[in-house]
Amino acid sequence: MRPLESNGEALSLPLQNIIPNASDEQNAIANSLEMEIIFGSIPPFRRLVEDDLMERFSASRHRVRCAIDILVARSLVVRETNKGAHVCGFSAEEIEQTYELRDILHNAALRRIKFPVDPEILSALRIVHTAHISAAADGDMEKVFRLNNRFHSLIFKCCGSRPLIEAIELQEQRTYPIRTNSFGEDGYLSVVQAEHKKMIDALDHGNVEALVLLFRCHISRPVRDYLARHELIPAT
Repeated sequence: MRPLESNGEALSLPLQNIIPNASDEQNAIANSLEMEIIFGSIPPFRRLVEDDLMERFSASRHRVRCAIDILVARSLVVRETNKGAHVCGFSAEEIEQTYELRDILHNAALRRIKFPVDPEILSALRIVHTAHISAAADGDMEKVFRLNNRFHSLIFKCCGSRPLIEAIELQEQRTYPIRTNSFGEDGYLSVVQAEHKKMIDALDHGNVEALVLLFRCHISRPVRDYLARHELIPAT
């Protein structure tokens, strides 16, 4: 389990996000761009022009390139030969296939959980849930995003399969911009928080069928909003 602050926020990023020998400045540039990508300020397929980023962050080309490499490792940016780097985007078909895979992974993980669940995990989930509500009330969307990820990771930790957890985390990273698409919509986070509370209750009572259905509903809602916002036609 990753260490928690008193408010339930994770203190570290997933290991797959770390580029060896990256400096604090390179990570800071990457983290800033990550939030802009995740929350839509930098839209899908937008090119990341090194010269523009060098000027914006007063950074050398080497540092900017390393920051972009970090975003590539986080599955948020793609590099193409002779074309540079651009923000990842999805077709409607890719979204359908990715979320079909996420549902399969979630189902497999949740059905591996052995009940009763460790009381320490239930306690940690309640701490994160409370912190999530507080961050949303404060309008701190970056903190909401981090806490949302932490909540999910604590639940999937219960499955006890490291390879399965890593596969789930990879697909979560790829879909960050989809998952956060509706954070700013009126009432959206209240629905998310209500579902989180039901997930905790389902874990506490050993109700795996309810947990599977909750997760399926939980991850599908932002997909519909993303498709509509970007005028993508759902695959048939």
